[in-house]
Amino acid sequence: MNLVQQAWEAGEISRVRDLLDRQEPQSDLHGFEWRYLCNLCRDGSRLTLRGHTGPVNGVAFSPDGQTLVTTGHDQTVRLWNFASRQCVKLATQVSFAAFSPDGKILALASGSEVRFWDVVAKCECASFSHPGLVNALAFSPDGKLLATCCWDQPIRIWNVATRQVDQLVGHSGPVLCLAFSPDGKILASGGSDTTVRLWDVAARRAITTCKGHRDLVFSLFFPPDGKTLASASLSCALGSGNQQISREKRR
Repeated sequence: MNLVQQAWEAGEISRVRDLLDRQEPQSDLHGFEWRYLCNLCRDGSRLTLRGHTGPVNGVAFSPDGQTLVTTGHDQTVRLWNFASRQCVKLATQVSFAAFSPDGKILALASGSEVRFWDVVAKCECASFSHPGLVNALAFSPDGKLLATCCWDQPIRIWNVATRQVDQLVGHSGPVLCLAFSPDGKILASGGSDTTVRLWDVAARRAITTCKGHRDLVFSLFFPPDGKTLASASLSCALGSGNQQISREKRR
């Protein structure tokens, strides 16, 4: 059972099943641990999806929860049918991806280009050039706007239909992450200047700057009620690699 436990902790579900099958009971002599691990494997609560040839740096579920998109250091994007565990490699040279709110379109950051993929047809349906390598992108809740950021500091808000673009300027270094509030009125951004900034989307202006992190901010999340914002940074002091999480009240 030690080998079974090690395989479970490593996320190797197929090996767990194989080891348990070898111990298939001929009677009722198997103990609680055997039965517990068997039940865990059957309920599908922990699975390993394999396909990328390097570390995975981004995951996102489609709005209906049926499709998972992953991006990795191998610069590929993969679209997974979560029920069948089968994947399709959509494209190469992709760093980040985001679903549109209706789940029909996938926006891909590919170097200094943003590409749109039709999820059902699994083909590219549009693209546009971006002035710099894209660090992150996010759709507004209504799907009409796409926010992007790159190493040249300004945040860009694109009208998806017309490609009209506006810039938000305020960070003193590269912007690394973006998140729209659930109502679409606020855009949050985090960057290498260790700050989190909130922007009025309609007015295209800054609202406030949140300080407190000691290192670059690489992740942001609004909960469904939109009343708070979670931000995460990676502390590189003395190579500790500790993570720091803060919660900012929206003003």
